[in-house]
Amino acid sequence: MSDIDELRPGEGNATKVSVSLPEGTVAAVRKRVGSREFSSYVAEAIEQQLRRQVLAEVVAEHETENGPVPERSRKKVRSAWHDAERRHAEWSVKQSA
Repeated sequence: MSDIDELRPGEGNATKVSVSLPEGTVAAVRKRVGSREFSSYVAEAIEQQLRRQVLAEVVAEHETENGPVPERSRKKVRSAWHDAERRHAEWSVKQSA
């Protein structure tokens, strides 16, 4: 296993990659963060998606072992998650200002 295989999302040196994105998405990101912070914004979005996928896997494993999570619990967690994402987004905007 190489050293790069041991890195977690957000760790390690920046690596240049080529990604195709819709023009409207690029324009919206540039308007929000400017050209200089574009890569950081995209990296953060990818890391958030990875965290969501890992969380979904954890929930699926839990449900396999213990049955479904009650809807009341899901609503509470969903609300807390959205609040945390909103606060993080606000914090990120302040950091880039």
